[in-house]
Amino acid sequence: MKNSPIAAKHLELNAKMADFGGWLMPIEYQKTGVIEEYN
Repeated sequence: MKNSPIAAKHLELNAKMADFGGWLMPIEYQKTGVIEEYN
């Protein structure tokens, strides 16, 4: 699985990461949650 250039920053921000097309991508941030991210 590949990491994006900013993967470390996502992890630093407590992102929940998952595989997406062979890339490790953030799917949710623990501090805000899905609902808060989209408001």
